[in-house]
Amino acid sequence: MPLTDLTKKDQPNKLEWGEDNDREFENLKSHIVYPPILRLPNFEKQFILRNDASNSGIGAVHLQEESGVNHTIAFASRKLLTIECHYSTTEKERLAIIWAVQEFQNFLYGKSFILETGHQPLLYLGKAQYGQNGRLMRWALVLEQFQFTVKAIKGSENVAADFLKSSLGHT
Repeated sequence: MPLTDLTKKDQPNKLEWGEDNDREFENLKSHIVYPPILRLPNFEKQFILRNDASNSGIGAVHLQEESGVNHTIAFASRKLLTIECHYSTTEKERLAIIWAVQEFQNFLYGKSFILETGHQPLLYLGKAQYGQNGRLMRWALVLEQFQFTVKAIKGSENVAADFLKSSLGHT
């Protein structure tokens, strides 16, 4: 059982902690105390936002380049709601973007930033026709508030966001 499941509303007040929980907790600790270590943001420089989605979760990494190296400012992830698990792959990837932009809006609002994605159809994010899909239209309206450039990256470059969303359960 992922650690996040232990905090669900209907869980008992007394935790049943097992070896799987120990392993998962130690794995999580190792990712926090060893590189990449978090850095403070420099609001004079451009931010980078990477995200990823799976069948069970979404993850994001907020980065900033310094001396040719991308340094982590913050990590975030969450499990998908039951209804969100039924979204198409492209909708899940768009949800990951919307959620990440809103999660880090205090850093991103009013600044130009780079949105890095490994999902190729999202390169045309601003040019999509939404037709009768109200959800995609609402998401497009949320993104209109932000100034960003979408950049394609290889999956091998999106390791942190990929890890975050997959650590929530099954990928």
